[in-house]
Amino acid sequence: MFINHFKISLDYPDQIDRKVFVIGIGLISESWELIPHAHKKGQLIFVEKGVTSLETKGGIWNVPFQGAVWIPPNVEHRSIISDHSKGLILFIDPNACKQLPKECCTLSISALLREILQKVATFPVDYDEAGYEGQLIEILLNELRTAPLGELNLPLPSDPRLKKLTDQIIKTPIVRESLETWAKSINMSSRNMSRLFLEETGMSVNQWRRQFHVVNAIFMLGEGQSLQDIAEQLGYTSASSFITMFRKIAGTSPKRFMAERRERERNQKHFNIPAGGFYEYE
Repeated sequence: MFINHFKISLDYPDQIDRKVFVIGIGLISESWELIPHAHKKGQLIFVEKGVTSLETKGGIWNVPFQGAVWIPPNVEHRSIISDHSKGLILFIDPNACKQLPKECCTLSISALLREILQKVATFPVDYDEAGYEGQLIEILLNELRTAPLGELNLPLPSDPRLKKLTDQIIKTPIVRESLETWAKSINMSSRNMSRLFLEETGMSVNQWRRQFHVVNAIFMLGEGQSLQDIAEQLGYTSASSFITMFRKIAGTSPKRFMAERRERERNQKHFNIPAGGFYEYE
């Protein structure tokens, strides 16, 4: 039986005295957004259906269905989960997070790991850590420690002037300015801006803008928006020019990117999560 925790308190998962605690996501229509917050425990958000967006001081991650994002303990973050989403949120005790990534990242979920998640989601909150359930939890943690990292993240600069620039780009993705105009808007020379931006993000300003477009497009694709609509919202003259840019960054076309995930979705047994809130299995 599932217990509905739609109005769950933010500190509730931190109160559970187990290595891993799982809550199911089963949204019906409206998307869900949570204000910036942090947990003492690490979090893994696995999206079976829909898409989730995660933002921290250090970056932005948009994860489509059949993907996952990892949040280490005590990292302040803001989450947005699209409508009609289903998935799982794992809360992992800090002592069990020592061999997991130290920074937020996306993780690739193998078929084996997905099956383990499916099983662990049915454990009662007070499962026996010394028995079969505890043994499967240890296998789950080992699988997470060796899960391949994803690549489509968007690092954010820490310098306030550069942060002002990235905020401008995020707010108005359709606008494309010259480096000189962008530098002037944050009271820097284009040379100093470009040098510092590369140092803090590992990308040029234009590379970062294109990466943002891809990360943003993944969220829109997960919501079912058309390529033409996405291209227009991001300032491309045609869907084909947007597709070309997407392929250069992601290594595949948007259509293929989504088709691979839909194929994976068709071949997997769906999680038994009710619609209408957040759930704990009992």
